[in-house]
Amino acid sequence: LFKGYFNANADVGLFTQDIAGGAISSVVDTTMTALGGSGNVTGFGGFAADNGHIAFLGNYSGGSAIYLYEGDTLRRLIGTGDLVDGHTITGLSFSQEGIGGDYLVFGASFSGGSGIYSTMLTSAVPEPSTYALLAGAVVLGLTMWRRRRVICRAGSTHPAL
Repeated sequence: LFKGYFNANADVGLFTQDIAGGAISSVVDTTMTALGGSGNVTGFGGFAADNGHIAFLGNYSGGSAIYLYEGDTLRRLIGTGDLVDGHTITGLSFSQEGIGGDYLVFGASFSGGSGIYSTMLTSAVPEPSTYALLAGAVVLGLTMWRRRRVICRAGSTHPAL
């Protein structure tokens, strides 16, 4: 998949492209309603892609928010009006270097100060390695249970510990 920023005919947005089939799909564009904001997305202040994630700063009437797109799901991570460290966010910044591996870094400003924050990106869908780990634990547990039963049948009155 190609992930990128596209501007054509005054429609601005983020799109993915299936290289094999050539189909372009919209992640978000200026015709879409802003998640957790008011009105449509009006523009973008930063964009980064890494490790299957697309993160961007989306502006809307009255504020902005940082959004994350992974798989086929778009979600709002944080936006103006939210609280961070007990302060109400009045502005956000995000750049191309703002995402790496499973971390997202962004700047937030609020009355009386500003800061740089990071958050770990978590996926709602477990990775295949997680399923393999769980399957291994189940097999190990069943093997131990079976061995204890075999020892019991062999004449012992108590299962082996």
